[in-house]
Amino acid sequence: MSRSNNSIAVLTIPDISDYNSERVNYGICSKLTPEFDVTLLGPEQTSDRITNTFDIKRGVKRDFRNKWLRRLLLVPLTFYLLYTYVRCERPDIVASFGNLPVNGLLCAIVSKLTRSDSVVRVTSDFTNLWRHQTGVGSTVGCFVKNNILGALSVRLADNVIVLGPVMEEKLQTRGIDSSKLWAIPQPLHIECEDKQVDESSASPAVRTELDIPDEDQLVLFVGYFKRSKGPKRLGRTIRYVMERSTDTHAVIVGSSGEYERYVKQTLQKYDQVHFTGWVPHDRLSAYFQSADVLLHPSNSEGLPNVVLEALHYSVPVVATDSGGEVPVYVSNIGADCQELGEMLLKRCYHTDPCPGTVQDPQNRRLYQDLFDSIVSKPSE
Repeated sequence: MSRSNNSIAVLTIPDISDYNSERVNYGICSKLTPEFDVTLLGPEQTSDRITNTFDIKRGVKRDFRNKWLRRLLLVPLTFYLLYTYVRCERPDIVASFGNLPVNGLLCAIVSKLTRSDSVVRVTSDFTNLWRHQTGVGSTVGCFVKNNILGALSVRLADNVIVLGPVMEEKLQTRGIDSSKLWAIPQPLHIECEDKQVDESSASPAVRTELDIPDEDQLVLFVGYFKRSKGPKRLGRTIRYVMERSTDTHAVIVGSSGEYERYVKQTLQKYDQVHFTGWVPHDRLSAYFQSADVLLHPSNSEGLPNVVLEALHYSVPVVATDSGGEVPVYVSNIGADCQELGEMLLKRCYHTDPCPGTVQDPQNRRLYQDLFDSIVSKPSE
């Protein structure tokens, strides 16, 4: 069988039209074509470029008459869609690049039933996510979803993609065979580069808009105000800096999350704190180029896109060790609000290089090596 005839079935969530889901699925799948025939199973909402690039088999319709019945039937119907497709079309590989506890588990089970190879992807220390939930129901649900279903997915899968050596080592200590682990960070995609935007005036434009002098330090935060993102540490760190500095401004980009009100109430009295709300991704480059440093105080995360984007623009990153790969690429790691605040006050931080493994051609080669190794294995 020639390499061009090898095929991959990728199970996705119903909605991959949002920025992160679309970027991950397109970014990874596009690295495997034209050497592999890629079919996406399950999406009902997606982008034009995904529709125009890959074969798509639609999943459970979003306009299902009863939304509660749709939720109840979504998993069994998705299983049926995947199982019947794999039985009929016989793809070489069944893969899922997101939603490890559900899609990852379905791929692993179907691959066992059909004797195909499976690939799942781990994007964080999923067994600790329950610690950062709000409310008993959310905590219990998160524990069951990740620590039981997610862990089972990893154990059943033939190949497991992790974002770097930290998670690779953690899974090995939990009894996962090292031979099926592949450390491949997510592909870095810069929105403005696709649109060929002239950014020569981006930095002064943002500072002018927010009335921030060029000589003042601009501390940037980009993200949601969810518990896992460290919103309390964000508020306390910025407050620590504001109370001790007159030449530092904080620009907070983002909205939504259960701690949004807390962060705003904590920092609203400081004139040097600027809340921008949500900013389109194709405009974020202007904020990165304006910033002197990115603050990333997350509690639990794998390898955040925002950190990679900052490194791409040569912006220093001051961060916490959030249990993932951040310390592998970022040297400015603080343990608490005071330590983070002191680094910002003293401007004691370094610019780390953007890793080549998240950019082409290295990133493409890593993904191709994984899938090539699977299809080149002798049949059992």
